[in-house]
Amino acid sequence: MTEAGWARVAGVLLLGWLLGLLVALVRARRRAARGSTDRAGTASRAPALGSLIARGGRLRGTEAAATLLDLAARGLVRLTPTGTGPTAALVAPAVSAAEPRAEPPAALPTAPPAGAPEPLTGFEVLVLERVVGYALRGSLPLGALARGGPQQHAEWERQFARAVGAEARTAGLLVARFDRAARLRWSALAGPGALAGWLAGAGWSVVAALALAVGLVEVAGRRGVPTARADRAHWRALGVRLRGEAGWAHRVPAAVAAGDRRFAHAVAHGAAPVAARAISFGPQQRRRAWSAQGGWHEVRLRRSLLRGTLLAPSRAAWAGGLVCLFSAGLLAVLGCAAVLRDRDGQPYLPRPVLLLYGAVLLAVFLPAVACCLAGVHDLGHRRSVAGELVRVQRSTREGKEPSLLAVSPAHGRSVWLLPVRTALLTGLTEGQSVRLVRSHWLWYVHEVAPDDRDAPVGGAGRR
Repeated sequence: MTEAGWARVAGVLLLGWLLGLLVALVRARRRAARGSTDRAGTASRAPALGSLIARGGRLRGTEAAATLLDLAARGLVRLTPTGTGPTAALVAPAVSAAEPRAEPPAALPTAPPAGAPEPLTGFEVLVLERVVGYALRGSLPLGALARGGPQQHAEWERQFARAVGAEARTAGLLVARFDRAARLRWSALAGPGALAGWLAGAGWSVVAALALAVGLVEVAGRRGVPTARADRAHWRALGVRLRGEAGWAHRVPAAVAAGDRRFAHAVAHGAAPVAARAISFGPQQRRRAWSAQGGWHEVRLRRSLLRGTLLAPSRAAWAGGLVCLFSAGLLAVLGCAAVLRDRDGQPYLPRPVLLLYGAVLLAVFLPAVACCLAGVHDLGHRRSVAGELVRVQRSTREGKEPSLLAVSPAHGRSVWLLPVRTALLTGLTEGQSVRLVRSHWLWYVHEVAPDDRDAPVGGAGRR
């Protein structure tokens, strides 16, 4: 058979494989919906699980905010209004873990206090850990929950999504479309089409297509679908009913009432956009941060090339001194050239050229002198700053852009973002009490270490 014939065979086999896979996915979804209709227990009443079921196994993005409001309605978290705005509220854990303790906040109770009928699920523990970790000294502003940069927030969201999916599968609300045997079978069925493509002369592109087919089977087969036990029709109807009620749209988070979990369900199903936007777990604002030094307040982060450098004082002194000597020598040569004359009494270099070269050399000489003097001065002068670590930004492009940190002392509403070597940030998290040692003029960060003399002011929190 010619290569053209094998190409037609490969196309037919690939099309048949795709159609068969699509039919198998649809049948698996229907088979899961025809399963047992036994009640799933108390876990199915969680707003995050209800939203997951209503959307067919996908998260909307508001489930974490809904979980916080659900914990508040169940009496595990307190939301106290401080103003009229959506974010004008204080968050505090209502369990005993809110008190200062010697051990880290990772050891949270797996069940609520006496009188609460439901145990805590894995994703509810994640949200409660966030609140307890940041409120070691009582309460914290609602906006202070959004600590951490984009990377930390993305990791926390992945943990939350995995916890919600794991809870749904444990409770029998979701099942994978294909089991392991079915995934292996459909991956093997893609082999004949790949072989026909190889015989058609497609070469290594067939290997890439086969890998893509196997990946498609893995992703589509592992995806969870609601079971009959989940009662998806009930949750979809609840979402439609809540979105049709006008009372939820502009309700603020602090308006949650004890025992009323409908507000949390409204947030989870997208019926309360104001509350969903007000409760954010990250990422934080680029130029704003929260500090607990002297009471919770928002600080402004400032960045300047004149404040902070990755050039150590010793290197600054040596580099500045060498550039000074080199530029001073060139200035001396330029001065000699200015007074020399040819046989006709004319200068060797015209005056405009001398002025231009002199200006360029002075533009190099003067900053070099300043760098050298600053480096020599900072060799014997250091400053120590104690405060709360309000921003840690680890660089993902080592060598191309520096890592940044900001330490908020007990006074001031403005904090400088300082470049720092990434190695100094090992083991540090936002909210810790740290002691920073920097140079006097160059603001070079020599050391950043936890301040053992003080307890954490804002809570390190787990992410």
